[in-house]
Amino acid sequence: MKNLTSILFSTILMMAASTHAAMEHNHNHSAHQMEHKSEMKMPEGMHMHNMDIDGHKVTFHIMDQKAFRTYMDNMGHKTHKMKAGMTHYIMIDIVDKNGKKIKRAKVKIKTIDPAGKASEKIGFPMMGSFGAEFDMTVKGKYQVMTLFKVKDHKHHGGFRHEMK
Repeated sequence: MKNLTSILFSTILMMAASTHAAMEHNHNHSAHQMEHKSEMKMPEGMHMHNMDIDGHKVTFHIMDQKAFRTYMDNMGHKTHKMKAGMTHYIMIDIVDKNGKKIKRAKVKIKTIDPAGKASEKIGFPMMGSFGAEFDMTVKGKYQVMTLFKVKDHKHHGGFRHEMK
């Protein structure tokens, strides 16, 4: 049963990765607003948020430790572990206006917990995505934001994510 669950989880991750680049949104909001565009329920321990930021399709994947472990195992990184004290991994995929995945960018990811404590990290590039580990143990609504620079142009946006 565990093997079937791993295969299902891996399949859903691959489908999400391949389809989010093609997703179309008819929203034309300023990327500078903290605006939740859409949320898609993923396997247990993983949430996905899709946004349009200045014409870029941006997908945020928020994974708890278990979902992160499964993801890393399925990607062949069985020895990579989350740092002590970190509870979640935030991964960002960026697709440009022409549908091409951005693999080279400077990416910052920031969270602000319900109590107002901020944590900012550089998004580490890995397999065409950018990610960082965060401590998200406080229950309530977080602000999750990104600032990314592609070809000397800065773009930023974010959303709210509730930790239950």
